[in-house]
Amino acid sequence: MSVNTKSDLALQHHLVVISAVGKPDIALKAWNKLIKLWDVEELDSISLRFLPAIYVNIGQLDTELNPKLSGKYRYNSVRNIERLRSLKPVIGQFDKLTIDYRLVKGFAISLKIKTLGYRVMGDIDIVIRRNDLENVLRIFLEFGFTDKFFIDCENYSISSKKEKYTLINNSGTEIDLHVAENSFPSKILKKMLQEKPLEVYWEGILIKIPSDQLLISHSLLHGLQGTAVTDRWQTLVDINTLERVKESHKLWKILSLNNRIARAFNDDSKIFDSTNEHYFDFVFKAKLLKTSFWINKLLSHRFTVKTPNTDGITSLIGDKKLSMRTLAYCAWAFFAARSLLENFVCKTFGGFLKQPKLNILSSNDYLPHREVDKFSILQNILDYRFRVKTSLRVSKMDIYFHSKVFQEKNYEIFCNGKFVGVSNKLGHFGISYFGEGKDFEISIRNPNHACERCFSSFENLKIRFEYEDLI
Repeated sequence: MSVNTKSDLALQHHLVVISAVGKPDIALKAWNKLIKLWDVEELDSISLRFLPAIYVNIGQLDTELNPKLSGKYRYNSVRNIERLRSLKPVIGQFDKLTIDYRLVKGFAISLKIKTLGYRVMGDIDIVIRRNDLENVLRIFLEFGFTDKFFIDCENYSISSKKEKYTLINNSGTEIDLHVAENSFPSKILKKMLQEKPLEVYWEGILIKIPSDQLLISHSLLHGLQGTAVTDRWQTLVDINTLERVKESHKLWKILSLNNRIARAFNDDSKIFDSTNEHYFDFVFKAKLLKTSFWINKLLSHRFTVKTPNTDGITSLIGDKKLSMRTLAYCAWAFFAARSLLENFVCKTFGGFLKQPKLNILSSNDYLPHREVDKFSILQNILDYRFRVKTSLRVSKMDIYFHSKVFQEKNYEIFCNGKFVGVSNKLGHFGISYFGEGKDFEISIRNPNHACERCFSSFENLKIRFEYEDLI
């Protein structure tokens, strides 16, 4: 069965999520219905992401499950074991120097349930204190890790006020260091380091992870800020997994996911007949959860400042070219490119830039250019930004980038104010953006450093957009 409509895709995702998080008997029914409608090869990229979790959930009930299901699980296990092994000497040095830390997110949950293959993971997330940052970075450097966004420039430096530091080694193991005092949600991250950790024994070492309740809290708030529905569904899978093995019987204070999920599973009509695209979003609609999210969001922002381009501002004032957009961009640059402000501007004004300069069609190649007008005087040297418009209103878009610049340096990619991916050293890569609309403002940035000498003009940048209007 091919996916021809939005309802078809919603039904596929609905059955996939139930197969991953349902009680085993119900999950097996959902899986059997899924593979009757679609071959595994026909599942979309979102569905494929959850195959390892489905295997963990129902693999013991049916030893003859599709070989690709168990194959995906085994591949994940091997990759994740390799990644964690590269961290063993670092953790040993942390213990020797009494540096406190917590593994969080995917690897913490995998260690807790003693199944490293259950989840697709791209990196290892570690929480540390700000006063340990210098020593932590030095230790990672000693064991072959470097800043993923390093630029060989005399002006290069890493700020101690960043929210996250991305490190990588020669084998491709990627580490996301989260500074508890700087990162979202800082209140929960700081509590993780204040409370006694759970110590999980793995291959001769003890690895520190947070308590079950803090892992659940962090996962919920992280899922709520996700750029795609897959982030929220992954959160649902993670929390459901933790609820089954957690040592504490105390219900999470905002909502009990276990009971709410069970009620949904007990209604067969909702399980198998509903074609609501985001049926499981009920988990994230609790008012107390949203309140907690915004409190943590505000508390997690350190309002560091950067000096804006005063010559540019003076020129705009003289030419009477100031507008709400340019003033907002001044504020965004001044407050060190805070995502909170950028998200607000994108939702309120459609972005910092004016009307899109480039009208695009699916599957065509384009050569975008930084917007050239009086506004460009203000643009931060860290920020290569352009805006495009699609012919149709779309809910998901795949964007493919190609440039020799990406072979030399890594950049972060943002779309409509949301972080959507990171470039690679191949020179070409793709990202997916989930969000309905016709106008898309894209920004390419190096999060650590750029100057006139280092930042590329991206003259040879080529992009292609793939989208489909699902009715």
